[in-house]
Amino acid sequence: MINVILSAGASQRFFDAGYIIPKFLLKIKKQYMFLQAAKSLPKKNDWIFIFQTKHLEKYSSIKKSITKEFKKFSLISLKKKTSGQASTLLKIKKKINHNEDVFVTSNDMYFKYDKKKFNKLVKSKNNVVFVTKPSKYMLANPKYFGWVRHSNNIAKLFSIKKKFKSVKKNDSVIIGSFYFNKFEDFVQNFNFLKKRKGRVNKEYYIDSVIEQISFNKKVAVLPVSSLINWGTPTEYEKSNGLKS
Repeated sequence: MINVILSAGASQRFFDAGYIIPKFLLKIKKQYMFLQAAKSLPKKNDWIFIFQTKHLEKYSSIKKSITKEFKKFSLISLKKKTSGQASTLLKIKKKINHNEDVFVTSNDMYFKYDKKKFNKLVKSKNNVVFVTKPSKYMLANPKYFGWVRHSNNIAKLFSIKKKFKSVKKNDSVIIGSFYFNKFEDFVQNFNFLKKRKGRVNKEYYIDSVIEQISFNKKVAVLPVSSLINWGTPTEYEKSNGLKS
């Protein structure tokens, strides 16, 4: 299994709020946000970190901090802005065997989940989307999140960056972490998404790729047991810590 940490976003909401460094370099308990986010994933796996080239060149501490924490990792440097998270994840395609399984997460949250349930899903060759119950903030700001309706922990219906018209008890929020049993599943379905011009807000989201996969394969839904989100200035300022 390969862990992937996505850190190539623009951090625009943070810059608009007056922050002067990229979001992923903000400190959480004296450690960079992206490294705290990485603690959510199994440390024994191989690691790939994706950054913008300009950030790697400007902040030498990025690579140094990763080297202190991980023995085996790769860095991918992007010179140009991609058209969304899914496009960013596609950049690992030349780095790995497409039959490898991939656990990917964004750089702005820390979460816990039932590892026994997850390992069972992995052994059963499921693709997995991690979810949480919507908070008051999420319900008030649905455009920031992907939503999924599920039954018996199988995804049935998705709504990307907008909540369902009528809220039901089993509606959950996609937290931004996904497991692909084979990376090829992601590649093929991302290509399908591009063919049908499946952008949302002018971007390709991994949420949309996992939705595309669900049209032909079962996608398991795994609720997290705890979640700390730093994705917006409001959330970061409210939850600057690792206690939920």
